[in-house]
Amino acid sequence: MLQSLRLFEDALKFIQSSYEIRLRLHGPDNVIVANAQHALAKAYALTGDFKAAVQVERDAHHYFSNNFGEEDPRTKETAEWLGELTFNAVRTAKLTKAAREKLSQAAAIGGLIQMSRGSQQEGSAAAAAGNDGAAAAAAAGTAPKGSLPIDELLKFITGNSNRADKPRPSGGKRSKHTPKGSKR
Repeated sequence: MLQSLRLFEDALKFIQSSYEIRLRLHGPDNVIVANAQHALAKAYALTGDFKAAVQVERDAHHYFSNNFGEEDPRTKETAEWLGELTFNAVRTAKLTKAAREKLSQAAAIGGLIQMSRGSQQEGSAAAAAGNDGAAAAAAAGTAPKGSLPIDELLKFITGNSNRADKPRPSGGKRSKHTPKGSKR
């Protein structure tokens, strides 16, 4: 019910509680507990905690395969879920690592910006004298990232580039000479 209302964290609390009660009542080697583990793995997945979901689903799959064999529908279902959860856990870990790397790059650039603020007056004096080396370096693409305009800095941090820079597919595009409402 809570999951259908998209209250995944609240649903997870109830499912965890249900699992713990079943574990106390029946012990770890019981089909009821294995079913509760499978439900708990799904709840973890809905909250985005794929690492915990993989651990719990692995236990459920181990129980089903040892007690009912590889051809049992429960074993097959947990095997499928385990594969999907593992894939999602790896993908999430890679995305998290990439985001951390971007943050550390941004922090390093932020440090450069802080350091360059102290020498900003020197750059202003040079620009006033007609010796704007930062603008020339930025135009040449050799400027330190701290001297880039904010839009360019954000593109560097996020890895985005202009859509205009990318080649566009030629198929399916209307000719400029064809009126908007007419057919070719």
